[in-house]
Amino acid sequence: VDTPGFNDTDGTKQDACNFYSIKEFYDKHMGGCKPNIVLILVKATDTRILGENSSFAKSLRGLKSLQLIDTMHPNVVAILTFGTSVGESKPRYTKNIMAKKNIVKNAIFESLNIHAPVVALENEYDDVGLEKAGDFTILPDGTRQVDNLYEACKKIMVESWDSYGHFILNKAYDHGDKNVPKVTVGKQNEGKGCKR
Repeated sequence: VDTPGFNDTDGTKQDACNFYSIKEFYDKHMGGCKPNIVLILVKATDTRILGENSSFAKSLRGLKSLQLIDTMHPNVVAILTFGTSVGESKPRYTKNIMAKKNIVKNAIFESLNIHAPVVALENEYDDVGLEKAGDFTILPDGTRQVDNLYEACKKIMVESWDSYGHFILNKAYDHGDKNVPKVTVGKQNEGKGCKR
């Protein structure tokens, strides 16, 4: 399920609508079950991560209040988007992305009391000239994206004994099998313009 997020560019009123839409969806359709994976996207250059009053901390508290986080079998993966914006040379990127990952990991632990993997992705991989290797592009530190995201999600599925989630994850990443059904969204949750 792809939902609207928090810290919407339309402001706090839209955040409230998004929050309500997510809560309503899970109350109606999930029967108390937790999502297999919760992806938290953070721009690598975001400076509003630290502190209990930061936008990121507020978003994490909102997520926690929705009761979507499985603290027994953590289901969160954080993604640092636009990763090369912290540096395109290998030494600069490696140093800066590791520091940012640690900041995000610590913030997630402080707010959600779980350890979550943090992976970096570069959205504009063609524009920044990342090397390509088959279906993947190579980040400045040698990491294959989106393989890094797949591996982080797979680890969560394996550790939580979520064989169905692992199966779906494998199918979503399988490009070689022409018989793999296309993943379609059975329910959509659009928070924009909600009433309340």
